[in-house]
Amino acid sequence: MPIKILLGRRVHGVVVVGKKGRAVGVVSELDISKAVERNLEEVTVAEIMSTPIRDIGADATISEAVEIMREKGLSRLYILDENGFPEGILSTQL
Repeated sequence: MPIKILLGRRVHGVVVVGKKGRAVGVVSELDISKAVERNLEEVTVAEIMSTPIRDIGADATISEAVEIMREKGLSRLYILDENGFPEGILSTQL
């Protein structure tokens, strides 16, 4: 797991895609910090990823996305197409 790369590039979370390319979860800084307490050579992404993914369709408005983020206290909202494929991310983090 390339933890140093994620943290070194100020990446706060990544989408995990399954074998068919659909989003199946997210690994966040918090997930990684919890995993650090264990042997990282033995921890799998599936064990630490958060599910379900917090997402919105690409056809949603920005105001809809902001409302969801406020209501759920999210700093990131993933944009998925109608088939569950990742298209982008909205983030409050720089």
